[in-house]
Formats: sequence, C-alpha cells, structure tokens
Amino acid sequence: MMQMKTMTDVPTDGTFLTPAEVEEISQAVEKEFPYDPALQAIYVARGIMRKEAEQVGVDYPVYIRELAKKIKTQWY
Repeated sequence: MMQMKTMTDVPTDGTFLTPAEVEEISQAVEKEFPYDPALQAIYVARGIMRKEAEQVGVDYPVYIRELAKKIKTQWY
C-alpha cells in the first residue's frame, strides 16, 4: 500500500511522481493531441498536478491554491 503524501512532499520545482507515472500521462496526452506539442505540454503539466492532488488527497483546485501559497512563501 502506498503511503499518503502531503503538501510538504510536493516539490515546487518538479514532481514526486515516478517516471513511469509521468510517461503514462505523457503518452495519453500525445494520443489526444498528436500534432500540437505546446498543448501537450500544458495538458501533461495539468495531468501531473491532478495525479499529485489525488495522491495528496485533495481536489485539484485546493491543490493548485496550496501549491501557489507554497511557491509564494519561497519567494517572499
């Protein structure tokens, strides 16, 4: 059983997902948008954040808000 992650586990400059999880997200996005690398980049990033939110145990909007707070505290 996977140990539940928390927002403190979330890095502000990368991901805690495994390379296999990131590759799975990337492949799904590439199939959906095969001719648009810019759109792929956006959807891969969103997919990673959604997966992280799921593993942290919060919904996506809460995750984004908490991540933004975490990033902001690093800069100020």
